[in-house]
Amino acid sequence: MDKVTYLQFNGKDFTDFITFVKSMNSRDKTKYARVAILNVENGKLVCRANDDSNNMIEYNVELYEKDDMIMESIAASITDLVALVKSAYNEKFTIRKCHGQFEFNVIGGGWMPFKTSEADITRYSISGEESEIGKINSVKLRNAISSVLGYTQEYTYARDKYIQFSKTQMAVTSRLSSVVMKDEFVEMTLHRDDATMLRSLLKDNFDLTISKLSGAVGRMLFSGPKFKFSTIESGIETGVVTFVDNINDYITIDGDELYRLALFSEEYSASKHIVGMSIKDCKLNISIKNVLAAKHNSTVQSTAVGDVKDTSKEADVPSHNLLKALKLFQDKHSREINIYISDKMLNEQNNIILFDNNTQAIINIYNR
Repeated sequence: MDKVTYLQFNGKDFTDFITFVKSMNSRDKTKYARVAILNVENGKLVCRANDDSNNMIEYNVELYEKDDMIMESIAASITDLVALVKSAYNEKFTIRKCHGQFEFNVIGGGWMPFKTSEADITRYSISGEESEIGKINSVKLRNAISSVLGYTQEYTYARDKYIQFSKTQMAVTSRLSSVVMKDEFVEMTLHRDDATMLRSLLKDNFDLTISKLSGAVGRMLFSGPKFKFSTIESGIETGVVTFVDNINDYITIDGDELYRLALFSEEYSASKHIVGMSIKDCKLNISIKNVLAAKHNSTVQSTAVGDVKDTSKEADVPSHNLLKALKLFQDKHSREINIYISDKMLNEQNNIILFDNNTQAIINIYNR
C-alpha cells in the first residue's frame, strides 16, 4: 500500500497568495499562466506563479511540520485552488497525496481530489543577479501609489500610463498636465498595472527592498518578508516634470467648495464643461461656462498668502481635469488647498497649480 504524505500550511498566507494570483491573471489569455507551483523549500511552502506580461511572484507560506511530508512539486490550476480555498476545512490548510492522487481537506473533514499537471519550475522561478537600488517603507509606497492610481486611468501618451519615482519625488502625467509628490523614494518607473499589483502586496508595515535583476531582459524585483515580485523593467524615458519650490503669492481656498462647483460643471446639462478661474480682490472667482445667455459667477471662500495680484484674464480649465486634480487632495483629506494663478504663468505656460505641503497638481488649461 502506498504511503500517504501530507502538506499542512497557513491558510491566511495561502489565501493571500491565491487572491493575488487571481488578480494578476485577470487579463491573461493563455492557459500557461493559470497554474501555481507549490514547493517545500527551507522549511517553507514556496508558491510561484506568473502571467502573460511575464510578471512573477514567489510567496512564502508558513509550513507546519508533519511526518511524511510531500516533498515533490505540485502544479495546480489557479481556478481549482480558488474554489478549494473557499471550501477549506479550517485555518490550517492540508493537502495529502493518497494512491498517487492529490487531495485537499474541505468542509466537514472530507478530502476533495484535484487535478495536477507537469510544469517546469524554472519557468516560474525568479532568477538573475540582484543589484539593490534601495529600500522604502511599504506603507509610504502603498499610500503614494494609491493617491495617483485614479489619475493614471485615462491616458493619451504612453508616459501617462506610468508612475515615475526619483529620489526626491513621484510624478504622473495626463497629456500636458501632471501631479508631483515630494518625498524620499527609490528611483524607478512603474506601469500603473504593475503598481496596482505591487500595492496589493504592501498590506503590512515593513521595509521593501527594490533591486534590478540581470538577464536577457531587464527586470525589477520587489522583496518583502513573505514575497518576491518581479516585473519587466520599464523602457519609458524619465519625464521632466519637477516639483515647483518656493511658490509665493497664492490663495488658500476651501477645497470642498471648489470640488462641488467643478462637479456641477461636469454634470449640468447646459454646461460647456469649462470652469473659468480668476483672482479678484484676493478671492478666487469661478465662472461655470454654459450654453445659456446668463453668465454665472461665484466667489470661493479664500485667504490670500503673500502679495496676490488680480489676474487680467480667466483660466478656462476643463471641469473633468479639475475634478481629477481635486480628487487627489480629497483622498489625502486636505480640506484646504492652495492655488497659484498668475498672468505670467497663464501667458507663458498655460498652467495653474493646486498644491498642499507636499503635492502639486499642475493643470494645463488646454489639456482637453
